[in-house]
Amino acid sequence: MTDAEIADHVRIRAVLGNYFSAIDQRDLAFLLTCFTEDAEAIYNAGTPDARPSQGGAKMCGMLVKRAALFASSNHSVSNITIRIEGDRAASTTFAVVHANGGDHIVVRGLRYDDELVKQGEAWKIATRRHSPLWQHEVPASGIGMPKLQ
Repeated sequence: MTDAEIADHVRIRAVLGNYFSAIDQRDLAFLLTCFTEDAEAIYNAGTPDARPSQGGAKMCGMLVKRAALFASSNHSVSNITIRIEGDRAASTTFAVVHANGGDHIVVRGLRYDDELVKQGEAWKIATRRHSPLWQHEVPASGIGMPKLQ
């Protein structure tokens, strides 16, 4: 890979990581930096809850509202595949989210299929397909360190 190709891979990984951080922080302004203004997405693809969305600002507002239904969340990213062709790229990202629902924790395995475009030096998500792969819920316990004996 050339230095420019490496830089593009790093920038794409950064925007994908920024997306997860922005969701977990409920930071609308930060989230908006991840998408094009005319972004299109479908969330919960393949489920009865599938929700298509158009427009970066509208979509980001919906995402922050949905995230706020939980007291906290943490997205952990595992595999990322990136294919770049000029100023366009396709990526597939697998992640697990732990979302605190108060008395229960929702744990979901997720797949994100994205098309990204390069705008200046920045990469932004133009289209997204969010697909839940599996999910389970467990009772929540109190937060605290175990007592030493």
